[in-house]
Amino acid sequence: MAEATGVEDFTALIRSILHAERTGVPIARAIAAHAAQMRVKRRLKIRTEAARASLKILLPTVGCVFPTLWLIILGPALLVVLSLGGNLLSDAGRRLEGGVHGDGRNKSGLELHSCLT
Repeated sequence: MAEATGVEDFTALIRSILHAERTGVPIARAIAAHAAQMRVKRRLKIRTEAARASLKILLPTVGCVFPTLWLIILGPALLVVLSLGGNLLSDAGRRLEGGVHGDGRNKSGLELHSCLT
């Protein structure tokens, strides 16, 4: 009967009951021992599945959550750096376009102080 089902755990239960009958051990002990063994086996299977689940969750987390998090955290800082960088470039362009007169003043009449003089 156990071989007809093809279930390994059921086959082991039937074998333990038959062995208990042959040796004179109470069947209740055999069934209790088998139940304890099945509980341990089930816990091990659950732990293995949990370990696999953490690996399966890793890829979507890295692929979807972290880029969004970095964008939220570093986005404003990146905008500030880009706006400052644009101002620095435009200030340098104005200096080159405006030029400096021989007396140390620019076109607006403000004195320019240079660290080289």
